[in-house]
Amino acid sequence: MEYFVTSTGYLRDFSFAYCNETEEFNVPNIIYIGNGAFFNSKFVTKIQAVNATGVGESAFQNCIKLYDVYLPSVYSIKNEAMMNCKNIKKIDFPNVRSIGSKCFSLCSKLKHINIPNAVRVEDYAFNFCSQLESIYLPKVTHLEDSVFKNCTKLSSVIAPNVTKISKYAFSNCKMLLCLRLSNEIKDDDIDITSTEGCNNLLVVYPMTNKMKNKIQLNIDSMIDLYFLLPLLCIENNDKTDYNEIEDLVNIMCDEVIKFIIPLL
Repeated sequence: MEYFVTSTGYLRDFSFAYCNETEEFNVPNIIYIGNGAFFNSKFVTKIQAVNATGVGESAFQNCIKLYDVYLPSVYSIKNEAMMNCKNIKKIDFPNVRSIGSKCFSLCSKLKHINIPNAVRVEDYAFNFCSQLESIYLPKVTHLEDSVFKNCTKLSSVIAPNVTKISKYAFSNCKMLLCLRLSNEIKDDDIDITSTEGCNNLLVVYPMTNKMKNKIQLNIDSMIDLYFLLPLLCIENNDKTDYNEIEDLVNIMCDEVIKFIIPLL
């Protein structure tokens, strides 16, 4: 292992790429995991690097058996770092600030995400995460191109500081019911293709004119949403201030009621 690590704690690029032997890595002395460090290592199942602050491009790409990643100190994750890691079900990166393009794309079993301090999530980051159901992004301000495209089970997105949504951000998110965005967002800040194929979208707060035109009014779905919404929102926010989440839930439920009452 010493051969692959520099004196500054950098795990050299492609150190264990295509590794077909070792299954578990515990590397507490690593500060940075280099580009492609475990690329296509199809037998790796667990990674622990408690002091790593950064993950390079394609570091774990195509690690199809990887299911346990413990990187509590990581600050930045580069492009395609965990792309096509088909067995990862949960990511818990409490300190990460930046997530690169296609970082978790094709992680088809990824269901739970905890990235409360993420400021930037780049394009296609969660594309084709087909098991992802809800997400809380309290500090992100821009939902970039195709960031959640093809997340077919995604139902709830709480991103109260988002002021811009780019093209295809939620394209083909067939189960998407509700979006919570910044109070400052305007029609011009939302690309018309961002919710393409979101045929079940019911509630967006604040409700811009562009979003109103996308919403499909369905009383039965709205009544279901009224009761499900608190659970959808709180599920991803057990580490945040409960009063803040309760306020968000009340606001969004009020929006549901505004639609329901005229239709009764």
